[in-house]
Amino acid sequence: MLLDMVKKNPEPSLLVVYYAKLKEIFWLSSSHLCHAYTWFKLAFYTTPEDIQASIMYPRSASKVREMLSAGLGEVVDKEHERLVARKSIIEKLKLEEHKRQLIEMEWEEESRRMLRQQKKTAEEAEQKRLAAEFELRKNQRILLIQLEGAQALLDEKAEKCSSSKKKEAKKPIMDQQLRERQEMDKKLRKLAKTLDYLERAKREEAIPLIEAAFQQRLEEERVLHENEQQQEVELSRERHDEDLKESIGFQEAKSVRARSKTTAQKTNSLGEAGSEPGTAAPSQN
Repeated sequence: MLLDMVKKNPEPSLLVVYYAKLKEIFWLSSSHLCHAYTWFKLAFYTTPEDIQASIMYPRSASKVREMLSAGLGEVVDKEHERLVARKSIIEKLKLEEHKRQLIEMEWEEESRRMLRQQKKTAEEAEQKRLAAEFELRKNQRILLIQLEGAQALLDEKAEKCSSSKKKEAKKPIMDQQLRERQEMDKKLRKLAKTLDYLERAKREEAIPLIEAAFQQRLEEERVLHENEQQQEVELSRERHDEDLKESIGFQEAKSVRARSKTTAQKTNSLGEAGSEPGTAAPSQN
């Protein structure tokens, strides 16, 4: 477009200089005013006529230069401000991106930490649940052994009793065993419910309290069962002692009757022996 405005074609050397300068100015701005100023500097002032005109009319040339310089300066200033603002925006975006990356890294690290903590809590809760289950099974085995021992003791005592006493004593024993089994079933159901509740609450903060309550309940059940077993053993001993006393009394009564019978027989024998001489004397007279 600028070449069309010129009446004659510029020289090649002039074009080389023009494009060289134009390339430098393009680094600052892409405005047509820069092109015009470049062409003015390279073409208008390089011709002899224009140089002579600038000498003859210095004010006009200076005014043109001032206008072009002012316009170019304004364009350069605006472009500089735009570049500075763009650079500031880019730096701000980079800073925000860096902050966002830091926040994401912190969030990922916190997520990994929370996952590790949850996994650790779950493992600890599982270990506690297994320990509680093991303790429950251990207590069940102990209770079963105690029940078997008590049953064996009761069977042994029942065998030593007489048939009549055995029939009378068998019903209370069976009732007692039935009550013990029912109580044991209730205890086992309660313990199972406690275990289930412990498993559901293994990730909650109430696990230590539940475990303490569970251990306390186990201890109370154990003490209660031991007391019941002790009472049952004492009751069985008392029954055995009573049966033994009755048996001893029966044997003593039997021996007394035997001694009385023997004494009566001896007395009768002596009476018969004394009556025989009395009967013989009258016959001699």
